[in-house]
Amino acid sequence: MLNLLSVSGLVNERNNKTFIKKSIDTRVAFYSGCFFFLGIVIYTITAFQSTGYHHYDEHYQILEFAIFKMGLSAHQGLAWEYDARIRSSFQPTIAVAVFQAAKVFGLYDRYVWALLLRLITAGLALHSIRRFVNVYLLEIDKRLIFTFLFSSYFIWFLPYINVRYSSESWSGIMILYCISNLHLQATEYTQKKLLFTGFLLGIAILCRYQVAFSVVGILFWFYFIKKSNQKQLLLVLSGLSLALITGIVLDKMFYGEWCFTMYNYFRINIIDGVASNFGVAPWYQYLLYILFCPTAILGFFILLSLLWYTTKINDILFWVIIPFFLIHCIIPHKEIRFLFPLVNFIPILTIKTWSTIITKKLQYYKLYQIIIFPLIVLINIIGLAGASLKGAGESTLNIAKYIHYNYSSQSIKLIIMPGCNPYDQIAPNNYFYRNNNVTMFLINQPHLLRFMANDNRFGANLIVMNEQMASKISNTIYGLKLLKVEQSIEPLSQYFINYYSPTLNLKNLSLYEIIK
Repeated sequence: MLNLLSVSGLVNERNNKTFIKKSIDTRVAFYSGCFFFLGIVIYTITAFQSTGYHHYDEHYQILEFAIFKMGLSAHQGLAWEYDARIRSSFQPTIAVAVFQAAKVFGLYDRYVWALLLRLITAGLALHSIRRFVNVYLLEIDKRLIFTFLFSSYFIWFLPYINVRYSSESWSGIMILYCISNLHLQATEYTQKKLLFTGFLLGIAILCRYQVAFSVVGILFWFYFIKKSNQKQLLLVLSGLSLALITGIVLDKMFYGEWCFTMYNYFRINIIDGVASNFGVAPWYQYLLYILFCPTAILGFFILLSLLWYTTKINDILFWVIIPFFLIHCIIPHKEIRFLFPLVNFIPILTIKTWSTIITKKLQYYKLYQIIIFPLIVLINIIGLAGASLKGAGESTLNIAKYIHYNYSSQSIKLIIMPGCNPYDQIAPNNYFYRNNNVTMFLINQPHLLRFMANDNRFGANLIVMNEQMASKISNTIYGLKLLKVEQSIEPLSQYFINYYSPTLNLKNLSLYEIIK
């Protein structure tokens, strides 16, 4: 009788554990679905708000290349990289395909074209993040699962970066998806999955050549540490080779001649040192970027995680991140955007690091619960609001967008004060967003405003300047009937930006209409 009771109790205990495990799995699945849905909302809002480009390369080496291929701009308006044949045509070719498809549906607005590219990027990013999260959930301390899900989608800079149709964002998204495929049990590998993974690794290289260092690291891990067989490695290499060959064929079609753009890029920027002409920095500059750019609090945890991961030689993430990071430390020219391909790995790095810390001492987990997690949530709320509600970069194209949608039926005289051109921040010309109804007048002397203000030849007379300039020349414009109609950074975004980068608000442009 005692034995029967013992067996019955054991069965009940196992059933209870199974029930609890299923309850936890159900709860995690529910949270995961909620975060994914919320991610769709926030990433879509960010895509709509993020007009323009974070860096010039995102625009001049993709969108301008695309419309030139479509016959919508002149050769003299192209960046020097076109004639140097150092840019892969993969992303410009996709842009051409999207723009042509948009025209089939009667969409000719170029702001809409750019928006479609951002929405496509956001969709790919969300899909890759969701897949990555699902693969790694089993490795996360149950106490940190909620944090892992939240941070994978909503570290404050992730939505902004993950909607960019840029080489950095697309290469990072492709690598993220590939890691999800390779970080599986060997029995789950199929021929199609391995071929597709290799193909995406090749696409990642076509998007941004520098991620080749991560790809080599991944292949090293796959064969020597994961102990995959030669057939599996060959399948991955076959997919990768197919992507690179496709890239060469696309380059021939795009440039009109056979060219090896990857080699040209390496020769011109690295061997000839052209990249260094845009500035050089010491090897430790990226450590400073990591520490301060995300805010010092987040930066500390990210840097701590990076240092901790240098010892995890058997982990695939080591081979994705460390070779890429070290090579970039060696290259003299440094920009924070060069690290963007790695940003989606930050959540798993920090969570795994913190998990190791709290398993050693319980008080660390209490510290995390009471102080660290609430503080990180607060930082993210401010950061998300600031980054997701404003235009890309310095947001100057918001002025051009406002003119496009509110004065499209009129001839426009646009008076531009020094450094306040909403269309062309640098040479060459911005043909993609150019408005043919706008005639621009750049003036250096504020007193000329009075002579140029009213002009009956134009349907609308507009002035664009920054806030500091408006206050300095207030005496000059006194008496002119000016109506402020738009500013490049909205007041709500300005409020949140003040907590992160107050200097950005100093570049806020204002658009005034001169009332006749």
